[in-house]
Amino acid sequence: MKYLVLLLILASLFILGCSTKSKITSSAEKNTKQLLRVCPDEWYENKMPMVISDSAVEKQTAQYFIIAGERKELKDYDVEWIKLNCTTNKPNPIY
Repeated sequence: MKYLVLLLILASLFILGCSTKSKITSSAEKNTKQLLRVCPDEWYENKMPMVISDSAVEKQTAQYFIIAGERKELKDYDVEWIKLNCTTNKPNPIY
């Protein structure tokens, strides 16, 4: 009898683990689908030396896109898609 209870507990844990894993996977897929797939007008990498203090609230990244005349951060865009599908597929250095 106790083997049957143990077997049922193990089976329940296995099923619970599988359903949790699928929820995590679908959540990661949603995050990937939310990235924008737009070809940038320009892609720059700032090579200028800079001093950033620890108290800075926002630290800007060295690479960014120019889209419709505005600076856009890479974190919002599907960079791998841009590398494969756009003519502007690598950053231009700025000194």
